[in-house]
Amino acid sequence: VELTDLYPTILDFLAIESGGQIQGDSLREAVEKKIKAFDYAYAETLMPRFEFGWSELHMVRDGRFKYIEAPRPELYDLRSDPAEENNLAGDQQDRAGEMAELLAEHQAVTADIDAAAEATHALSPEEEEKLRSLGYLGGDFFKTGDGADGMRLDPKDHIEEGIQVWAARDLLVEGKAEEAEAILAPILQENPKNQLARTTRLMALLRLERFALAEQEALTQVALVQEEGGSHAILMERARRSLAAIFYIRGKQREALEQYRLAREVRVPGEDRHAFRSLLLGVASSRQDADWIINMMLERNPLDGMALSARFEFENATGNSDAALDTAELLVKSGGGDGFTVIKAAKMLNEAGRPGPAAVLFGRVAQTSAPNADLYGYLGTTRLSSGDWEGAREAFLEMIRLRPDDPRAPYYLGNIALLQGDEKSAREYYNRSLEVNNRFVPPLVNLARYLASKGRSGEAEQVLADALNRRPDDPEATELLQLIRKQGDS
Repeated sequence: VELTDLYPTILDFLAIESGGQIQGDSLREAVEKKIKAFDYAYAETLMPRFEFGWSELHMVRDGRFKYIEAPRPELYDLRSDPAEENNLAGDQQDRAGEMAELLAEHQAVTADIDAAAEATHALSPEEEEKLRSLGYLGGDFFKTGDGADGMRLDPKDHIEEGIQVWAARDLLVEGKAEEAEAILAPILQENPKNQLARTTRLMALLRLERFALAEQEALTQVALVQEEGGSHAILMERARRSLAAIFYIRGKQREALEQYRLAREVRVPGEDRHAFRSLLLGVASSRQDADWIINMMLERNPLDGMALSARFEFENATGNSDAALDTAELLVKSGGGDGFTVIKAAKMLNEAGRPGPAAVLFGRVAQTSAPNADLYGYLGTTRLSSGDWEGAREAFLEMIRLRPDDPRAPYYLGNIALLQGDEKSAREYYNRSLEVNNRFVPPLVNLARYLASKGRSGEAEQVLADALNRRPDDPEATELLQLIRKQGDS
């Protein structure tokens, strides 16, 4: 059993519902009744490999022995040595071999070969050429390890390296970028695959305004992940986002957007709930880093769209809605921004009763992104609310083209026709809406309201009767019919 299989058991003891988010069965009964639930336990960590360039670690244990697969294997007798102080791998090679076979059998039945193959990503010819010109491809650059055979570094031999990286990160938090850089540069010279050191150095170089060198480091990071076969999608996305952010900071917007696009292509499902999508924040590893980047870019240009997008995200996430609303207004003036964030800002403006600025933002995204029916729906309704009838009409016509089975677009087009006094066109659009969805009665309710306003109460009652025949429980149609009849009685 893998250690993650214990999550249902832990939640069971805590009386917490998993909500279907965690696979597996609870072992609470086995624990409480002291029943043997499994023959062996398995655990792994890939963090040393993907963060530090060391070897990953895999572990298997039975009732007595614990075996750790590493460049120098470890075997411990947990009965006589619970503190794991005496490595028996050299003295008990047969036992170590048996445990290694058990580990291999487990890995063989649990490995997802197809997923690893699908996660492979290639460098573009332009990226490869640039990396070669910088000396980052070919030769022995990536051959780190304990020997000529390319064996990975054993984590237990490099604990001090990890301690130094975290010390450098602490220095960076204290604003001592020069001191952090002095620690990180030699670490990367010795172990180029230390990703944590490289990402930390990227931020240190930015704070020192060594932007050209930061770009080289970001290119190296992409190459390093590719050297791993691209099988770790989270790292590939992070590397691409870092490179995109530095390209943008250096004013290379075309290259930045291309890297951002590539990063989105390898995004792992669900990762967006842990990080903002803003292109500019790809290199930030903390809120402090992000604030520094945002402020630096806004000092250069107070209407930088990406910096305003990042600031809006932070203000919105921290519940500072007034500040976020002000930033949304600045996004309107900026003419740019991250598309995902611009849509969020537009929705906020619309909810705050500012449909005009919201329509500007929705329109900007509609012009620069793939055709999207929902987006044109938002664009149409905000334009309609702000009095731009012709602009709203264009948006709803595009929505019909993209989603002809949606009754709302012809309904809104009918409303626009009524506002322009064109009852004939309105009825045609309303009929089209009803053809799409026979029970969608807002067109009939709106037509009845229009007829009543013109003193044609009898026609209005007939239209509402049609609406209630289609949808007997519609409250709006019922209320309007009662009101018209009441006014007729008086």
